[in-house]
Amino acid sequence: MYQISLRKAFNFSYYYPIVVYFFPFAWLVKSDFSFVLKSFKFFAYLELLILLTQDLVLSLSGKLFLSFDPFGQQMFMDSGRIMAGNDFLLLACFIIVLARKLKHTLPSYLEVLFFLGLVFHLFFFTKSRMLFLLMIAILGVAIFFNSSKGFTKPVRLIFYVFCFGGLLALMNVLIAKMNFFSGDRAASGQVRLQAIAYYLNNLGINKWFGFGFTPYSDQIGGGGQGVDGGVFYTSDVGMIGFIAIFGALGVLFAILFLLSFVRFLRTFGDFSAKLIVIVYIFGQWISLSSFDVSRILIFPIALGFLIGFKEYFNSEEQAKSDG
Repeated sequence: MYQISLRKAFNFSYYYPIVVYFFPFAWLVKSDFSFVLKSFKFFAYLELLILLTQDLVLSLSGKLFLSFDPFGQQMFMDSGRIMAGNDFLLLACFIIVLARKLKHTLPSYLEVLFFLGLVFHLFFFTKSRMLFLLMIAILGVAIFFNSSKGFTKPVRLIFYVFCFGGLLALMNVLIAKMNFFSGDRAASGQVRLQAIAYYLNNLGINKWFGFGFTPYSDQIGGGGQGVDGGVFYTSDVGMIGFIAIFGALGVLFAILFLLSFVRFLRTFGDFSAKLIVIVYIFGQWISLSSFDVSRILIFPIALGFLIGFKEYFNSEEQAKSDG
């Protein structure tokens, strides 16, 4: 229906096979988990340091010394936002927090500095509301459960109730302050709601196979025009966008992934570790598509690390029980 060749359609979908990198990466983390984790953290610290240096230079002189891709350049020209590398840094935050939860240890001073630097960068320079909220949620869950270790069960239950209410109130304040549906960035939130309705109402456009791939990137046939002329992008609405592209196949993938993930989580860490994983993986299904061209490599790396964590810490527990 888009009157494009099969070759062109393939060119617009070339990046989806990147998910097969899960298999070699899972093998790598199982082979030498400690080395991979240390190397990963080193590159995360280095990238954040470079971005914070760019933030400082930008604040003092208004100049960029980093070179961004066309999307990053356009975002900076339009809104002054620095979008490079943030998904990788969010993954690093998740990995560091999860490693500490599974080890039952507190973060190092360097890790705390990394968290603070990332909060600063995301809030003042990236200005990505979903990335910022996801990071706060991941850190909030970790702090929430760490704070109750020495309590008795009745006191812990009361503590959980009060803290959960406080966390919900904090998230509500943050959401209100970030102008998702009001203020100068209201159009961004409203156009996403319109996009969700548009995609769900038109899933049968190609019968079972969804919208497929178009010469307009992930704008479906030019998209629908939303509030203030905003364009509907599948990458802005998480899993809904993925299902819009793949139709019944997307629904099937989501169901199979959920079933496999539930089986995986049953034998993975304690409740707090499970909750951190759920917040990171499924928090992105709301707005940040894990299968967008800029994020699709992050998805198999995250899953590979989860396999590595499970193998590494299960073997440690087994060694302790045998000893």
